Amino acid sequence: MALIFRDPRLPDYFAEIDGTDPAALKELIPLYEDEKVILLRNRKIDFDADFFASFQLPPTREYKKFKAFQYLDEYAKGNDLYPSLAKDCFGGDRTRAAYFREQLGSILRQVVSLLNETAGPYRIDRQRVTYRGSPTFNENLHIDVYKEEIPTHHFRVFVNLDSAHRIWHTSWRLSDMLRDRLAELPRKDLESLNAGDINKALNFHVFGGLNGLYEDMKQPRHLAFFEPGEIWFVDSRTVAHQIFYGRQAISSESVVERSNMADPARHYLARTDARRQELLCPA
Repeated sequence: MALIFRDPRLPDYFAEIDGTDPAALKELIPLYEDEKVILLRNRKIDFDADFFASFQLPPTREYKKFKAFQYLDEYAKGNDLYPSLAKDCFGGDRTRAAYFREQLGSILRQVVSLLNETAGPYRIDRQRVTYRGSPTFNENLHIDVYKEEIPTHHFRVFVNLDSAHRIWHTSWRLSDMLRDRLAELPRKDLESLNAGDINKALNFHVFGGLNGLYEDMKQPRHLAFFEPGEIWFVDSRTVAHQIFYGRQAISSESVVERSNMADPARHYLARTDARRQELLCPA
């Protein structure tokens, strides 16, 4: 299980469920929508940790967020989306590149099975899975925000694919920031911006943006060490997070219609609109 060092200044939003118990897995979605970080007991992804620790993908745009499903699907059709993979990552060893494809296929099958077991009311046409195969150091603390407002919900799961722990910090939830910090934004922004842009402004205000590594150091944070093969679920739009250190990981982001949520009022944009309305039109 993950080793969690909890900061007493923050809410304790970590939850544990038995990953082998079908009844417990059915309770995952309400926890997820309630801004929890959900850890699975008694279940990990089975993979060759020593093999994954023996290489890394180049930190280039092409490889940074490796499109795992697309790569394997196209390769099976005779189309190689990464024709230089063996040379770039395995010293030209095509046998190692083939073993990588074998391992990646096994990992994806396990992730898809897990998502099918935990999705509950969510109707997911196709899972989106990204493989991160190069080291990440001291990413900025943030909630996920976007250039354009995204009206759908998403279902996210993360897996550590390394022989060493993956280290995260987490901090305020979106609901905490809306309750305690939204009133600090200019009233004209609350009146004119859409909910997505308000979240973007709030994220920058609290954490300082992409270049705010020293600004975000003012914020409290929990510290999490995720074991090799460990699985955790968290809505990255509603729980501030930071990859402090990690070498290899899989993340899945499945698009879910807002109407399929257990409680659509907990959609990240709905939370923002509701709090904005409280501030602009107090009862």
